[in-house]
Amino acid sequence: MLFRNQPGPIACSVPLGPSDSAAHNSHPGATFAQHRTEKKKECPDFFCCILESFFVVYLSADSKPGSSCGNDERHVGMGNHKLSGRQKLITVLLACPVLSICAALSAAPWRGAGTADEPYLIADANDLQAVGADPNYWDACFKLTGNIDLSGFAWSDSNIIGRCYSWNDPNNQAFSGIFDGNSHAISNLTLESDGGDIGLFGCVDGQQAQIREVTLINPSIVAPWDEGIVGSLVGHMDAGKIWRCGVEGSKVSGGQSAGGLVGISEGTIERCYTTGTVDNRPVAITESGGLVGANFGVISQCSSNCRVSGAHYRGGLAGENYGRILDSHASGDVTDGLSSEFPLVGGLVGGNRDMILRCYSTTLVGRGGLKGGWSGGAY
Repeated sequence: MLFRNQPGPIACSVPLGPSDSAAHNSHPGATFAQHRTEKKKECPDFFCCILESFFVVYLSADSKPGSSCGNDERHVGMGNHKLSGRQKLITVLLACPVLSICAALSAAPWRGAGTADEPYLIADANDLQAVGADPNYWDACFKLTGNIDLSGFAWSDSNIIGRCYSWNDPNNQAFSGIFDGNSHAISNLTLESDGGDIGLFGCVDGQQAQIREVTLINPSIVAPWDEGIVGSLVGHMDAGKIWRCGVEGSKVSGGQSAGGLVGISEGTIERCYTTGTVDNRPVAITESGGLVGANFGVISQCSSNCRVSGAHYRGGLAGENYGRILDSHASGDVTDGLSSEFPLVGGLVGGNRDMILRCYSTTLVGRGGLKGGWSGGAY
């Protein structure tokens, strides 16, 4: 479409340009109306294309090669067609409001351009909900302009930014852009989900994807037991980076992997912290951690002070570690929960399969299974 994704006022012009003239000249037997009808099939905004075609039909009906309108002999050349001055005036007067409406319909609902230099600006809860409502913008750049209180807002799966449902599901669509909290806070997020990847951001994937400098205050994230990947900020980070983010007073429960910040991380988490509770049930092989449920990436300079309970693998910082944990620490307490299986319980991590360097834990570790102030098990 002519003005797709061009927010703001647009210049008034007759909706026929050089590209149309060239296309017509290459098919001299076709009318402009026919040409526009062919282009309509490729148009992403069908409503606006119909309006454009209306004006083309109007012009083609009365504009014949070499003809004039009344006594006005002023013509504007369009390929082999001649448009009189009177027709030009009428068309411009009619076209401008319509094209302005089309531009408004296709414009983003936020101020800004969605680029790194000019990100979309998120000012309130409605702006934030709009991000989750339209996947077409999940590769753009966003920036908070102030603190946002979500009290009284019913958050649902449709508001989750980036949605992944199961492995290789064709409907999976991750957030791959940049979200800059600008050192602001989002408070009182309440979300109950039926499964999938669950958090303010459901799933994040992309080497350039980044969430930075935002704090969640008193978030409550609830998912079915042993179903979904749950975190206050991000459910599943396949790739990307979380930098200088915090969660205060989290209440996370349910999921196969649950974390105070991220459910499963395969990216980088740096200089982040969490406080609150992470609760799960050992209905199968589940993982719970104060910061992340399971880490396959890099955790650096992070801390957690959480009460962690219920999962098969549970740790003050991470339920399981398959990656690297550097310069981080955990406090709080890790309970034995309700496990009927043989749990792995650790002050820092429940189970470790890779590298932990320059870390410590002051976490109180509950009874039962393999336990330790450092790790419940290394294997």
